[in-house]
Amino acid sequence: MASIPSLSQAAVALMLTMAFGCRHEIPTPPINDNPVVVDPPCDPNTVYFVQQIQPLLASACAQPACHDAVNPAEGIRLDGFAALMNSPEGDLVVAGSPGASELMEVLLESDPDKIMPPPPASPLSAAQIELISLWIEQGALNLSCASCDTTQVTFSGHIQPLINNRCVTCHSGGNASGSLQLTSYSQVVSAVQNRNLMDAVHRLPGISAMPPSGALNDCELRMMTLWVEANMPNN
Repeated sequence: MASIPSLSQAAVALMLTMAFGCRHEIPTPPINDNPVVVDPPCDPNTVYFVQQIQPLLASACAQPACHDAVNPAEGIRLDGFAALMNSPEGDLVVAGSPGASELMEVLLESDPDKIMPPPPASPLSAAQIELISLWIEQGALNLSCASCDTTQVTFSGHIQPLINNRCVTCHSGGNASGSLQLTSYSQVVSAVQNRNLMDAVHRLPGISAMPPSGALNDCELRMMTLWVEANMPNN
């Protein structure tokens, strides 16, 4: 079984204490696609499935001919919470135990025949894998917290994490979709200026919609619009 990188046991314990020790008493939700909605302010130490994990799985895994709802590989669907938690792979996600979860094992694989997502798709980053690990460690809950603070949108704090979470899986590496790279500030700016990125995320007619796995929400679209209107600062 592959080991989980980066987080020490002490760090995980501290983060879980912060996540569950004060703000929110969160009931364990049933295994269906109706999340427990936590009122803002959202807890920065809690991982929210709806806003953080599901978009990542949709972008990297729930693609056609892979683990979508239409023709899921090996019968494993990753297109929603219920499908993920009721997977025929019984230990795909073991709540509270990343080390026992098959999902973590395939994300951390080095064998190109076993790693997910498979080549030529780019593997998830260490930060993305760590986020999924922490979500499982926190109980693999179906939580949602949709606060939207757009008072001071920055590239490093808002736009880059959004692009990394929703776009980079398809738009990085030697086989980037449409030969479009979105792994750096200059590449994102170029995509806005030269590749109709804003039209694509707004899903305008005649433009290939991005991300194809699901539209950005109103808050995400507003963040991107405000950043572009501010002349795309590298802040």
